Amino acid sequence: MGQFNGGLFVGFNHVLTNGAVLGLETDILWKKQDRKHDFDYGVEHDATWAFMHSKPAESMTPKTIKEFRSSFKEKWTGATRVRLGFAKGKILPYIAGGIAYSNIFTNARLLNGPIKNTANFLLITNKATTMIGWTAGAGVDCALTNNLLLRLEYRYSNFGKKDLKYTDDKQQLFLYEFKHNIHDVRVGLSYKFY
Repeated sequence: MGQFNGGLFVGFNHVLTNGAVLGLETDILWKKQDRKHDFDYGVEHDATWAFMHSKPAESMTPKTIKEFRSSFKEKWTGATRVRLGFAKGKILPYIAGGIAYSNIFTNARLLNGPIKNTANFLLITNKATTMIGWTAGAGVDCALTNNLLLRLEYRYSNFGKKDLKYTDDKQQLFLYEFKHNIHDVRVGLSYKFY
């Protein structure tokens, strides 16, 4: 399900002798995106963004881990990219790629034991963490006036994976390997100062 978010971007372009346009820009997008992931331990699942394995204390073994529930909030995401395009009248189609970064907050709940009761649930939390990866995409800028540009863009961002360590109040360790990637369609409005 799609979500609407807001952000800012700034950059500059240089027109080459052959009509190509080379640019550099950076952006930040503030998001309010919540995602959840529930599965039974040891059962195959088709979630592309996350999977888990454990390095627990002796009291927590694969046989006793019955259920794992996780959620995350992406607070903001941004990128610094190089753009290459070719101007055709008022239209500038382009491709772009560069470094992407995302700030997320994760938390999880683990059922440790055969009986589903409150005592067997371990509430484990991780503070906000920033992931760095790469991004690539393509889009088009359309000149509405001499200075006002409308943008439509598709972007893919891949932040790789990161090991998130959770420790409950009994100092039992659980390691969650988190994978994160984003497919975005963006619409933007920009002002050209020259």
